[in-house]
Amino acid sequence: MITSKNPSVIVDILVTAYKFKLKGNGPVLIHLGCNWFCDEDGNFCFASKKYIIKMIATDERLFGQKPKPAASPLFKGDQPKLDDSELLDMAGLSIYQSLIG
Repeated sequence: MITSKNPSVIVDILVTAYKFKLKGNGPVLIHLGCNWFCDEDGNFCFASKKYIIKMIATDERLFGQKPKPAASPLFKGDQPKLDDSELLDMAGLSIYQSLIG
């Protein structure tokens, strides 16, 4: 994805000097699993709404319920510590791999 106030200059160089074959042009709505949009101030923003909806459905399918809502994956004052939990069995490993893609 190319973002610029004058993208045609960049596109022209890529096409003519480097012989790139570019796919489409114009406003981007979804790229790399994220929704892209301009806010009310004209700032280019992205949100992972589509990805989050997919992951909620995956959690519900795997665990039988939706995950609990949270503003952040960390709690205030949380300190990282050594993970000394047991390794996953093959079923748990398979679930973990499907969750992280």
